[in-house]
Amino acid sequence: MSRTPNSDRILRHAVKLRSAVKDLAHGDNIISQWCHGLDEPHELPPTDWIKCYPETVDTWVFGSLCALLPVEQP
Repeated sequence: MSRTPNSDRILRHAVKLRSAVKDLAHGDNIISQWCHGLDEPHELPPTDWIKCYPETVDTWVFGSLCALLPVEQP
């Protein structure tokens, strides 16, 4: 039996994927901060980059699709 994708099903999967990408970006951000602290113990971490990293990853991965996805509540 063949299934044809429909927009609701694609949207549901895109929302799940977006949530997983955000979780991954937050985890990567933490690991990157640790690595920076180990590699550059006397340097301050790049706080501007740390703050915007998860949003930057979200925009990079989903691009113009972001406008079509529902806004997540914090």
